[in-house]
Amino acid sequence: MKKTETCLRCVILLLVVFSVQTISRAADRSIQNFVSQREKWDKLLGVPQTLEGRISTFNSLSLRFRNCPIPFYYAGKTPRLDNSVQNVEVTGHLARENGRLLFKITDLEKMPDDLEHFVVEESKIDLTNPREWYSLGDWASNRADFYNDDELKKQAQETYRKGVKAEYNQLIVKQPETLLKLADRVRDFKLPAQLSRELQHEALVLEWEQLQKQSQADEKPLLNQLLKLFPIAKTPQDKDNPQEREQYLKNQTEIFKQSDEAKQNRLLRWFYAEIVLKGILKNLAKGGSNGFEIATSIAKELPERTDLVQKYQEMQLDFDFNRVEELPRQYVLDLSQEFQKRGNKDKAKQTLVNWIESRRKKLDPNDADGR
Repeated sequence: MKKTETCLRCVILLLVVFSVQTISRAADRSIQNFVSQREKWDKLLGVPQTLEGRISTFNSLSLRFRNCPIPFYYAGKTPRLDNSVQNVEVTGHLARENGRLLFKITDLEKMPDDLEHFVVEESKIDLTNPREWYSLGDWASNRADFYNDDELKKQAQETYRKGVKAEYNQLIVKQPETLLKLADRVRDFKLPAQLSRELQHEALVLEWEQLQKQSQADEKPLLNQLLKLFPIAKTPQDKDNPQEREQYLKNQTEIFKQSDEAKQNRLLRWFYAEIVLKGILKNLAKGGSNGFEIATSIAKELPERTDLVQKYQEMQLDFDFNRVEELPRQYVLDLSQEFQKRGNKDKAKQTLVNWIESRRKKLDPNDADGR
């Protein structure tokens, strides 16, 4: 039994090694790789090689590969080529004749062009395996760069995008760190910035959700990270948009994905504002006794939220109105004047009436002026 298991392991190991070597050889056959190692050409004189790439020109004696400086001469039977042939694979060896470096072809095979090869390889991919997508994307991207092929470059980009999607779908539990790494991968692949923004945003939303579950959470690191990734979030909006803001805060990730860049920038501001507001309101005293202080902080950090400025100012005014009997005369006069400025004449008058009534009840017979 043990011998059988040992043999099985050996067979598996050999298959793995063989498959890796096969992939390596396939990669090494490209003209791109051949050209990148031109400093080794003199050491490879007479060594059999198989190379593959795109033809630039050909005639009855020789051919040239695109972006390769040396000619390839037929040492055997002259192949039949026409303008429909784009890619070939040649076998032969490097040689030097009359001081000139060249490649002698002993065998030639017509090959599918790069887009045809791409389609075939794509059909073999496990759609759920990001590594396979990335591998094909690397091949297409490298070929596209070497041959300056815009169409193949588009295919490479789409392949990378599918790989990122597959990797995202594999995440059983999404964590901020994982999503940020995936966003970095998107940038490395030079995919549209929209995809990277969506992943970064989702990571920040997850972190925010985790913070809200903590009783003594510190929002500053999250704010710093948000501004590092999206500096635009610090720019105030011309005015508040309650409907857009509230819809977004109920379903941040999905609404963000459905939005164009201009709207995303507004949503990022609402996100930033929500975190800042959470920090400001930590300092709100019981009953709103420091409402004006809170309102001042909001006006400074979130100037578009005039509704909140008014809300917390009125909270303190109501707090003071309900304890008017405890207040000194000048404070009461200022409070009444504040109500007057806000167009609340009834409350302005009632403030004075309540204070006078409270003083009358407490009036000492020996204190005639009621102070």
